[in-house]
Amino acid sequence: MPCHWPAKSNAKACTACRELKVRCSKSSNPPRGKKDEKGKGKGKAAPPIIAAPSHPPPPFIFDAHSIRDAQAVIANHSAGLRQTTKEIEKKKAKYDASVTQLFGNLEAIMGELAKSAQ
Repeated sequence: MPCHWPAKSNAKACTACRELKVRCSKSSNPPRGKKDEKGKGKGKAAPPIIAAPSHPPPPFIFDAHSIRDAQAVIANHSAGLRQTTKEIEKKKAKYDASVTQLFGNLEAIMGELAKSAQ
């Protein structure tokens, strides 16, 4: 038996109707925009009204624990940055050495070509 929804709305039918191809028993979810038995339209519900707070939040108070926590976070980030800087300097030194070696090899090849051209 077909679903009780219109043929155009079969894609919106409940999963059980589509899979089992039976009459839909879920009457609590009519298609949006259609009218129910009383002739009233089914639209979206109004969003809830959220009241503004009656007073602002209290200011953040720095105590010894929060200051120590902040100092620990800063120290960890500083240590991480120092480590990253050391790694970058090592890679740069390795890159500089390989570039220097490549230019040395290039000069040697150019010298050999100049000798063979004469």
